[in-house]
Formats: sequence, C-alpha cells, structure tokens
Amino acid sequence: MIERKINLCLVMLLALAGFSTAAKANQYNYSFTFTETDGFGSSAASGQLEIVSGRAIDGYLDLTAGPAQGEYSLYTWNTGGISSVRVSGGTDLIVDNLVNIGANPFLDVYGLAFVTADHAEGIDLSLASGQTYNLGGYGAVGYAVPNANGQVILTGSVPDAASTLALLGFSLVAIIWIQRLQLCLPAGTGDNSIMPGGD
Repeated sequence: MIERKINLCLVMLLALAGFSTAAKANQYNYSFTFTETDGFGSSAASGQLEIVSGRAIDGYLDLTAGPAQGEYSLYTWNTGGISSVRVSGGTDLIVDNLVNIGANPFLDVYGLAFVTADHAEGIDLSLASGQTYNLGGYGAVGYAVPNANGQVILTGSVPDAASTLALLGFSLVAIIWIQRLQLCLPAGTGDNSIMPGGD
C-alpha cells in the first residue's frame, strides 16, 4: 500500500512539474517583423522565435516580399557560444543566436541565421548599426541579397503577475492536498491510518 501511495505521489508531482513547465515555456514565444528602410526597397519578413535564457533555440523566418522569398528555419547548435553554418556557394554565416529581450537593439552583430533544409540558401538577420538591422541572403539568389537594412519589432506574451500567482497557488494547494491524504509517506513507516480497517 505504501508503494502505491508513493507511486501516486510521484504521478501528481510529475503532473505539477509538467504544468509549471508548460506555463513557463509560453513566456519565451516571440514573433518579429522586418520592415525595410534602406536597400532594394521591397523586402518584408516575419517569423517566430522560441527564446530560453537569452538564446533563440527554435524558430523560423518567412520572407514574404523582395528577393529570396520563402520560409527558412532557425539554425541552432548545442554547445553555445558563436557558431557558423555554411550555405551554398561556400559562404559561412557566423551567428550566436543571442536575443536580449526588452532591449533595442535586441540582436548583436552576429545575430541569427535561417536556412533551408538542404542549406542551399541562408538568411542572416543581425544588427547593422544603432537600432537598424540587416537582412542578408546567401545562396542561389546571390551574395548578400537582399542586403536590406530596416527595423525589426519583437513582440511576445509574458505571463502577468496574476497568472504567476495563480500557478503558485495551484501548486501549494496540490502539495497540501497530497500531504493531507498522506500520499507521500516516509519509507518504512508502515502507517496505515487512512486504510479501511487500519488500527
């Protein structure tokens, strides 16, 4: 019976952990839009980023107007620091995937790289200067095309204080409920007080 109680306790705690993780993950989902101010005059893009601890770990860019139109996936790696990805034509895009949420500029000169599945083409989004960003494409479309400078707006939904308090309250109530039902018994106590017929 004790083993059954402990197993039920673990299930409850894992459910709580999953609930908390899901709620936390939502605060890192951001969308962005690029509007050209200097270049070919016709480039526009939008996309999404999943950001954890100041680093983009997943996302995409959809270039909807101008040269190199198409959807590209964020290039990622597991070791942190600065990395590079080689696209068609032998061009290496050097990136760090750092995103400074709440700041402008929120990218640095390394920025982000978005690539096609076969790495035939790549799009580099990075800081040009001041608060101006550069969108450069590499691959079949040409070197650095569209090479457009413009503004990028990063938006995201961060849980408000009420949501955070609600999550905390739910967790505390669940813990108290588990304790009251004696679902987490210390090993070897042999406490059968809540069992029918217990002494």
